[in-house]
Amino acid sequence: MANFRNAAAGARHSLDSLETLVRTHRPSIATSLVRTFPLLVAFGCSSGESGLSASASGSGDSSTGASTSGANGSDASTDHSSGATTASSGMSTGPDASADQSSPLVPDASGGMNGGDAGSDGSGVTPQIPVAAPTVLWTFLLPYDSPIWLGGVGARVYFSLYTVAIESLPSAGGVPPSLVAPASTTLDMGVGLYVTNGFAFDSTYVYWSESAGGPTSWIKRAPLDGGTTQLLASPAGFIAGVAVDSGTLYWIAQNQGTVFSVPVAGGTPTVVASGLNTPASIVIHAGIIYMTDAAGDIMSVPTGGGTVTTLLQGPGLPPNVIEVADFSPALAVDDNNIYFSQTYAPEQTIAKMSLTGGTMTVLAKADPVGIAVDANNLYWIDGNTVDEVPIAGGAVKVLASNQTAAAGPYLDDTSVYWGNFYVSVSCEGCPPPHGGNSVMKIAK
Repeated sequence: MANFRNAAAGARHSLDSLETLVRTHRPSIATSLVRTFPLLVAFGCSSGESGLSASASGSGDSSTGASTSGANGSDASTDHSSGATTASSGMSTGPDASADQSSPLVPDASGGMNGGDAGSDGSGVTPQIPVAAPTVLWTFLLPYDSPIWLGGVGARVYFSLYTVAIESLPSAGGVPPSLVAPASTTLDMGVGLYVTNGFAFDSTYVYWSESAGGPTSWIKRAPLDGGTTQLLASPAGFIAGVAVDSGTLYWIAQNQGTVFSVPVAGGTPTVVASGLNTPASIVIHAGIIYMTDAAGDIMSVPTGGGTVTTLLQGPGLPPNVIEVADFSPALAVDDNNIYFSQTYAPEQTIAKMSLTGGTMTVLAKADPVGIAVDANNLYWIDGNTVDEVPIAGGAVKVLASNQTAAAGPYLDDTSVYWGNFYVSVSCEGCPPPHGGNSVMKIAK
């Protein structure tokens, strides 16, 4: 899987030739790829086209409040920065927004459920089956209008489409999306600007980074209700996370091995930390930046700069891998712990550790696209499912199955939100996706 991701990162400039990606052994492989190549994806079978329904909205109950932490490089500070990651074109092969999407999971040959591993909570206990159907907040018409990143603040959910338009929806659904920032360039056979590694929020603006796969990225902001987009910085290389804290925007320039900051109104960027090896996934809590890297190290540095502290020594890169490009694993924090994934460990896991370092505790065996945490539970998406596990440890609960989740999750007080990407299904026996190219939610 590591080599597969490396190849994907190196093939960024071949988007126009990759109109179909094949979901093979693990759903998370195609999920990670969809952020670079959010095109037509086949569910482990031959490619094809399915019919598209008209745009539609789903109903849902009102939800307010903000997540206590972010996901996909989100900012977990009181500015409610949120990551992540990641649309909505209804497909004739799948159910509509009112369909029951809670069919029982079927054990596979490995003892897992619908492609998952039995005992994915690390205890040998089979994850609990979902008992409720998710709600489709909105479905988009075009296949390439897939949510690449998704986050939120208060009672609104924000997401970027592959066309780099950033839009938002009320968490209750029921109305069309509102434009926050327009597309930066015209999509042409999959070649265009795209948002990299999530959003950050304060009380007034949403912040993000854009890239076209070339040597330069762009960091921008726009009012939460939409308006003029402001360019804040044009750093070199891949941006592996943005976060906001106390009037300052921070980002990781992965190729430079550097953490930068700039006032949220703009100005001259300042180096916070440098000399890092593939840093990624920035979150902030109580004036401390937390980040990881491709080797699985967990590090911290004060927001004002200073010594970088290694809180956890990771498992290292796989054999014969010198470096990893465009890499940003899942990361989140709360008042006590940092939560993280280890993609290149011998066994892919989600774990937690004290904010001051120490021994890590494995919470689940999974390779998540994004994670988020509230006062009681950790939530993640891994392509096929949306899952939760108590932060104190325990059995994994599958909140939603048979998804194509590639963006999020975002949490408010009552619900979990994510984005599904478009899937082309053309083989007999392929599982139909639920809510393809959609913004989704389900009650906690």
